[in-house]
Amino acid sequence: MSARRSGFFALLLVGFAPAGAAAEGGAEEAVIEAVRRHVAERVGVRTEDVDVGWLGLGAAWRCPPGAAVHVESSPREDFRGHADLRLTGVAGGEVCTDVRVRPRVTVWVEAPVAARPAEPGETVSLATGRVPLALLAGAPVEEGSGPWEARTHLDAGDPVTARVVRPVPDARRGDPVTLEVERGALRVTVAGRLVEDARLGEVVKVASPSTTGVVEGVLVEPDLVRAGGGR
Repeated sequence: MSARRSGFFALLLVGFAPAGAAAEGGAEEAVIEAVRRHVAERVGVRTEDVDVGWLGLGAAWRCPPGAAVHVESSPREDFRGHADLRLTGVAGGEVCTDVRVRPRVTVWVEAPVAARPAEPGETVSLATGRVPLALLAGAPVEEGSGPWEARTHLDAGDPVTARVVRPVPDARRGDPVTLEVERGALRVTVAGRLVEDARLGEVVKVASPSTTGVVEGVLVEPDLVRAGGGR
């Protein structure tokens, strides 16, 4: 194999798979097992966590039993649906089959999921479930983190990622707060209301009839915001 080809494809020699020439079904099953091993190695999961759809090789697989099965895929392949693969069979030191296929590949992973349905703004109860990798939109939330609330509707069993939930805020938009504004040695305390949701330690905007415009400060307690200036 040329250096150019080996640089473009991630090659995994999956060993010897009995691609039975006497029965196309046996050959198909053997090659599927080789594909499963390749995908598992690339993604970092167990072979049993990989499902591969029908390859449709038929008479295209011309190798005898005992042929080695080579599976190649692009380094950019993410195995989140149909995967572009190159299959090469080698027997007696000679290539007996060289074909490209695009089977549907499903990789199953353990991930945080919604324990029960949740609507936007509701707290999400977490559980652990086995979900297709293709359904993980964004990074899964960390186990034991939170609490989280839904950004969108979630059904029980839906994967929970940063795209579909957000941390439950410590204070919400419209909540009354005390605003402490410091200007040099002068400290002014006025009443205000939050313009947005926030968690402790975050910068938040506060509106107050005692100030001009909106003041930004740090939420130090659920009902206390400290600011160094206004605008």
